Amino acid sequence: MLGAQAERLRQAIQTVEGQEYHKLVLLVGDFASGKTRLMRQVCDEIGGVYLNVNLELTRQLLTVDARTYATKASPILEDLCDAQEARRPLFVDNVELLFSPEVGCLNPVDLFKKVSRERLIVLSLPCRLTGLARAEYSEPGRPDHMGLDLAGVAVIDLPEGA
Repeated sequence: MLGAQAERLRQAIQTVEGQEYHKLVLLVGDFASGKTRLMRQVCDEIGGVYLNVNLELTRQLLTVDARTYATKASPILEDLCDAQEARRPLFVDNVELLFSPEVGCLNPVDLFKKVSRERLIVLSLPCRLTGLARAEYSEPGRPDHMGLDLAGVAVIDLPEGA
């Protein structure tokens, strides 16, 4: 099954590479759906750069006052992306921290749409599709709940246990 999913991802990458505006591919699936394994496989195959957002952003946020997380998180993340080799596709994983109220409930799709104007991004989202070009993170009523607009980007939905 991973082989078929890897081929879908490679094809999506080829499709968006030629786009002018956003070069963004979203891997959408629940926790434990195989997003990380798939990303790492294809990243290695095509010579991409892997970025664990939770790990790297947490390291950076440890150097700033916790009261300023909401204003510092987005610029720090953009700097982290800029610090990666620009010619290589960037595979972004483990973004759960971005949904946290402590960092300002950042919308990762919007954030990486901006970054993907300059380089190809493959973004892993632990979400579920809720309609045409819509996804949802967490459960309604929770402070980290967020609806996401996926219009204009390539989406690969991974079924649970893929």
